Formats: sequence, C-alpha cells, structure tokens
Amino acid sequence: MAEYAKTLFSDFLSVKSIITVFHTDLKGVNSLGESHNFWEFLYVDKGIHKVSVDNNVYTIEEGQMIVYSPLAFHIAPEPSEAKVNIVSFESTSDAMSYFPNRIITLSGKQRQILSRIMSLGEKCFEKISPDSGLKGMIPRKDAEASELQNLKNNLELLLIDMYEKNESTSSKPENSNYQNQNIKIFDTVTSYLKSNITKNITLDEICRDCAISLSQLKRVCQTQCGMSPISYFISLKLDEAKRMISDSDMNFTQISEALGFTTVHYFSKLFKNKVGVSPSEYAKSVYKK
Repeated sequence: MAEYAKTLFSDFLSVKSIITVFHTDLKGVNSLGESHNFWEFLYVDKGIHKVSVDNNVYTIEEGQMIVYSPLAFHIAPEPSEAKVNIVSFESTSDAMSYFPNRIITLSGKQRQILSRIMSLGEKCFEKISPDSGLKGMIPRKDAEASELQNLKNNLELLLIDMYEKNESTSSKPENSNYQNQNIKIFDTVTSYLKSNITKNITLDEICRDCAISLSQLKRVCQTQCGMSPISYFISLKLDEAKRMISDSDMNFTQISEALGFTTVHYFSKLFKNKVGVSPSEYAKSVYKK
C-alpha cells in the first residue's frame, strides 16, 4: 500500500526570540546612539524621523520603516518629533540579509499586521525591572502561550510579506493603472476618515465626499487593508485613542466623547476587543524609552 507524501517545511524566515515591542514618542529624547547584537525595526507612526546608521543618514517618513541589522550603530543626528513603533528580535535566517538599512513603505495589509504585533506586544510584555540587571522586556505573568506564538507568527508574517512584496516589485513592471487607481482611492479615503476621526460618518457620506461608489469603497478597503470601510474607520479611531492615552491628560470618558463613541463603556469594550487590553491596561503598558 502506497504511503502518503509529506511536505516538510523549512524555516525560510523565522524569529528566535523577541527583545522589545513598544510604541514611544521620541520628542525630547536625547539619543546617545546604540548598537546591539539583534535585529530591530523602527516604524514611524507619526511625523518624520532622521537616523544615522554607520554614518549614513536616512529620513523615515510617516508610514515607513527602517530595519537595523545586528551590531549596526544607529543614532538620531538631530532632535526627533516622531512617534514610533520599535520591535527588536533575534533571527539567524539568511533571508534577513535583504533588510539592513532598507526603508520600506508599508502597505495597508502590512500596517494591519503591524497593528496586531503592537497590540499583542502591549498585552503580553512588560519592561524589565532595573533591579534585575537586565534590559529589554519580558512576558507578563498572565501572557498566554498562544498569544506569544501569535505574536511570533505575525512578526514572521510581516517580515515575509515585506520581503515578498519588495522583491517582486523590484523585478516586475510598475503597478498597473488599475492598481494605482485603487491605491489613490484608498489614500483619499484614509485622509478623509482621519480628518473626520471625531465624527460618526456613514458609508453614503464617505462615498459622496470621496466621489466613489459603494462597491468601489468596499472593494478598495478589502484589497488594501483587509477590512470593511467601517472596521477600518474604527481601527483608525482606536489608533488615535492610543495616541491620546499616551500623549494627553484626557481621561477615558473625554477620549471616548472626543472620538464620537456613544458611551465610554462601549469605547472600553471595543478597545479591549480590538486592541487586546483595556484602555487602563494600555495606559499602564505605554513604554517610555
């Protein structure tokens, strides 16, 4: 009797360990520069950030990421105003040789994966006590093994997706007019939603003010970020809520009202459902570098 064929999977790109996962505001932070024996990426969530890596200066704009290789010395040559996500990790995969000092503009799908990484990081990790003699972050006592594996898998997924997308676009013709039009529409919708972040707007209002059909709106959002238009709008609201929690003195009721949520209870429930932690837990986990 014939045996079944089995496909053994190799680790094309794998993450061995995670050192830090945090969001921080670099305004007022004095950069002394650093070099470490693990990988690190910096994603600019808001603003513009300049960094010198081994004496080469790079400018990273909002929505872009730069990846530092192990032992690369990096320092901000001038004061930064950026709010950034920083993730550092160990990997010995050969595919990582693609990334050093490469500036990547994340797609909607990649930003969604990064959002999951940050949410899981905020939920699962905490800063190590200075008394321990160690630096970095460690899992919280209540972190589930499934959540930690989910974090690892999403980090690997993000790296692989960036590798594949950028490798493919470097050897293929530029986006078709159809693809470019979809990207343009999505950027218009995103700008519109961000400018109306404090309101409760309908699909009809989005279509009317962005001059697109409902079918176009739904298709473009699904293609570019993997969500429905309203789910995408809520994700933008919650991103803004996280910024307000970390950057302002507003309480949760004020933030809820400012972002157009009906009640603070609904806001808190939605925040925990989508982010993975409650607003108060998130406030405690904000990492100040």
